[in-house]
Amino acid sequence: MAGGAAIGVLEAGGCSFEDVVKCTCHLANINDFDRFNRVYSEFSKNVLPARTTVQSALWGGIKVEIDAIARVKA
Repeated sequence: MAGGAAIGVLEAGGCSFEDVVKCTCHLANINDFDRFNRVYSEFSKNVLPARTTVQSALWGGIKVEIDAIARVKA
């Protein structure tokens, strides 16, 4: 699963998806929003982070791209 790479980046920084406070989600086809939303909601056990979702022209057949900002605990 491609999301595993993102989780690995968060863990390398001492974070998890629970530490994400804002996501910008790019979908190649906005008609995939309902399906994307169902999967996205599975990543958090608590409150989902603030989110912006837009349709974008993504390179190389990519269907979803997510830019996340996470808080790092001091």
